[in-house]
Amino acid sequence: MAVSDGNGWVECACGSRHWGRFGAAGLLLVHGPAGAVDRGPLPGTSTVLLQHRAEWSHEGGTWGLPGGARDSHEDIVTTALRETWEETGIDASSSALLGVQRVDHGSWSYATVVMRADRRGDPRRNRESRDVRWLPVADVADLPLHPGFARSWPVLAGPRVRLVVDVANTMGSRPDGWWRDRALGAQRLVDDLTSLVGMATTPDGQLVSLISAIVEGSASPVVSPDPAVLVTAAPTADEHIAGTVGPGDLVVTADAELRAAAQERGAEVIGPGWVLDRIAEAGR
Repeated sequence: MAVSDGNGWVECACGSRHWGRFGAAGLLLVHGPAGAVDRGPLPGTSTVLLQHRAEWSHEGGTWGLPGGARDSHEDIVTTALRETWEETGIDASSSALLGVQRVDHGSWSYATVVMRADRRGDPRRNRESRDVRWLPVADVADLPLHPGFARSWPVLAGPRVRLVVDVANTMGSRPDGWWRDRALGAQRLVDDLTSLVGMATTPDGQLVSLISAIVEGSASPVVSPDPAVLVTAAPTADEHIAGTVGPGDLVVTADAELRAAAQERGAEVIGPGWVLDRIAEAGR
């Protein structure tokens, strides 16, 4: 486990060179009212922490996010927080995780971690930056942006959806032998869900930025391999989901009573077939 073992160029299948032997990650740190920021779209008066890249750097002179190469032992949130500290002096470790957007080229990937800061620290720039500052969301599109960030910005600034998965109900909709070992079947499903967060879009085109997987009973000893997939063990999954969802959530279940309860709280509901189809597509 070597420090900075991710540093290096990757000759990508897309024809470009990308920095980060194990991929890369950056942090979109947002300061603004929780109710408006957490699900998006981001209010124009909220602010984001941006870096004006040094001329000598890749795509120098453009504005983008603090970020960089992911080391082999790091998850994407760890990388994004570390790079932000190194490049801006801002410790965002206590910020609320709002979501993830991923761009995956197969041989290389980039993850943008979106977090909400309760307060704005005073940034400082290192040698990789011409400037680092908090800028209003309304002004971002008018800046000379890093091309990758420019492509991602409309999605990052737009609405985001939390996918709330009734694991037992969804697991029961695919005949993969889960009945022989419920915990193993639940773990397989949670592992598969990681392929969707930050990449899948809902039927109405909104980004799935976080996934909450609710497990119960004998399926409870399940862990998530991805910080953007939160596993919650509940005595009764249906009661937990019905009591915690709201507007901006998309609940995955075929249970009629849970569907009605979730819709009553303002959440959208979709059947397990939709998420299983997305998992199958991601595996092709």
